[in-house]
Amino acid sequence: MRKRTVLIGLVLIAAAGGGWYYYKNYYNQEKLASAESAEGSVYMSKVSDIMDQGALGIKTRLVGVVDPQESKDIKLDSDKQLKETFVEVGDEVKKGDPLFSYDVEAMKQKILEADLELEEMNNTLQTMNQQLNELNVQASKAKESEKQAYNLQILSAQNSIHKQEYNISVKQLERAQLEKNVDNAVVYSDIDGIIKSINSDSSGSGDSYNYGSSGSNAFMTILATGDYRIKGTCNEMNIYSLYVGEQMVIRPRADEDKIYTGVVSKIETEPATDNNNNGYSDSSAESSKYHFYVTVNEAMDLMLGQHVIMEEDTGETEEKTGLWIPNYYVVSDDETNTYYVWSCDDNQKVCKKEISVGEIDEEMLEYQILDGLTENDYIAFPDELTQEGMEAILPDSMENGENQGDAGNAGAMNVME
Repeated sequence: MRKRTVLIGLVLIAAAGGGWYYYKNYYNQEKLASAESAEGSVYMSKVSDIMDQGALGIKTRLVGVVDPQESKDIKLDSDKQLKETFVEVGDEVKKGDPLFSYDVEAMKQKILEADLELEEMNNTLQTMNQQLNELNVQASKAKESEKQAYNLQILSAQNSIHKQEYNISVKQLERAQLEKNVDNAVVYSDIDGIIKSINSDSSGSGDSYNYGSSGSNAFMTILATGDYRIKGTCNEMNIYSLYVGEQMVIRPRADEDKIYTGVVSKIETEPATDNNNNGYSDSSAESSKYHFYVTVNEAMDLMLGQHVIMEEDTGETEEKTGLWIPNYYVVSDDETNTYYVWSCDDNQKVCKKEISVGEIDEEMLEYQILDGLTENDYIAFPDELTQEGMEAILPDSMENGENQGDAGNAGAMNVME
């Protein structure tokens, strides 16, 4: 029995040795030969060039202008005559500051005239009441045959008295309105702000700052100071990509290195009636324009009228540690439970490069690379036709015109045969 066991063991050892010999001398050679004979070229990208490209790096850039959260239009009373203006365009005003006044001398004269009319009307009413009392006395003493005539006179006198009382009440209301206008001859600001425009003809053609067109015919417009918002412009092709509550990244047009954040607070669904493009030309000028508003987070140094560029905040404003690349470059090997990328060796041949991954950014669609890859390495977009041993075309060689091929289609077809 012991000899039989030893014999079986020797047979298994011999079989294992034969398998290893075959693997070393034949399988490995066949694999190497296959790799060396692989045809086609694969375009490579430098890792440092594709870092933080999450979500394919496709974003819609929108333009906007810094606007106040509120603006106040003040129209002239058509029944009043402007007397004096106390402010100029660009002045800062506080709540309660006088803005302008009306000429109320004519109103004061009308009040005097109304007082005289009311005195006369009250005298007339007193006379009418006396006449009614006399008719009542006479009717009480009249014969039965005369009472019907007296009753008709009394009814007519009563109607006249009611009409006179009504006219007096109307005149009293007119006088009260005149007195109110005189008391309110000076118009005061009810907000803190900056005088945007003063139109002497009240038609909107006067001097104004270019803080955005309100399309108003107001005599005076005040822009509220305090919290600002961004008034953005989009067209009918990208309005549906926005939603209230969406986080936005904001960059001043004059200095795009500065970054602010905000949130979409309002989207207008009706096309804009003004032709204001916020100082930008638009290739889609034929399409309808829509306004949307972004509330800015802590942007104290933004100025009214400042032009900005906005795009969706996909997380790039958050600081990350380590190396991050788009997840579509990373291949998962389920059999070995490992990850790899298509890279190239020192001979500029395509090879699999095993990597270690850490966190996954679901919003940016990025993998954190812990090991196996550096910013100076080159990797390729995974393709079903990619094989180890293919020629790797690096960005430097493409710029020098080497192995360029159909470079325009490199994004659509990574492997060239």
